[in-house]
Amino acid sequence: MITKTLIVVNGLTGQETPVKVEEGATPADILSQLGLPNYQLATVRNRQVLQPSCDVSRVVEDHGRLFAFAPMVVGCGL
Repeated sequence: MITKTLIVVNGLTGQETPVKVEEGATPADILSQLGLPNYQLATVRNRQVLQPSCDVSRVVEDHGRLFAFAPMVVGCGL
């Protein structure tokens, strides 16, 4: 089993947290470890939002960085 260390940057606070992920880890797995269940993950390199079923270990290099951010609701609220 492959294990990688990633850095997750909280988009709200700027805090950087190292996270160890194994092959098959999904964004939900990582966000759960960080206590950020309502957030999404995106790659820092190209700002690509990771799909919920994505195997993060295949998308991000060892010691790569991810952004964790809360999704925004856009609209006028009328």
